[in-house]
Amino acid sequence: MEVRIHGKHMNVSADLRQMAADKVGRAARVFEGADFADVEFTEEQNPRISAERCRVEITAHAAGQVVRVEAADFDPRAALDLAADKFERQLRKHKGRLIARHRRGSDKHLNGT
Repeated sequence: MEVRIHGKHMNVSADLRQMAADKVGRAARVFEGADFADVEFTEEQNPRISAERCRVEITAHAAGQVVRVEAADFDPRAALDLAADKFERQLRKHKGRLIARHRRGSDKHLNGT
């Protein structure tokens, strides 16, 4: 899986890029149909807007569906951890739905209806 990492209103360091690529790549092993993932780090400029200054958004295309998660925290690494966990849960849910849909179709064929 190709992981594209970029920052909005902030520079993403090399170690944060590597950590993001590792975490998103590990989460994407759950669902092998995803081609690429886009990871965007955004830092809020005004601290009064939110106590959670860093927001991480992960977007991927998996089997014709767009999987998008977002997490925010004060630290970019903590926000990345939250987003990667959400991303893995969404991919597991999507894979489960595809498997269930496929199995329902084969049951109809076996029953003759």
